[in-house]
Amino acid sequence: MSSKNNNLNRDYHAETADGVQLSILNVFSRDEDGIRHRWASERIFVRGDSTAMDPIWPIWGALDLTPEGRGEAAA
Repeated sequence: MSSKNNNLNRDYHAETADGVQLSILNVFSRDEDGIRHRWASERIFVRGDSTAMDPIWPIWGALDLTPEGRGEAAA
């Protein structure tokens, strides 16, 4: 999905009011009901880290990119 010439980055907190781009990964999926926002990296907000992906537990990061997400196994 492109964020060129639209407000996607601002809407999903990947751009400041001044237009500075932040390192954030948003995951969307499409099914018969439409397009859904499934997941977003949030480390930049908690720690000021510039890394979009969590380097710990890479399998959870991969599952976050699927429509079913982590499921009940992560609870």
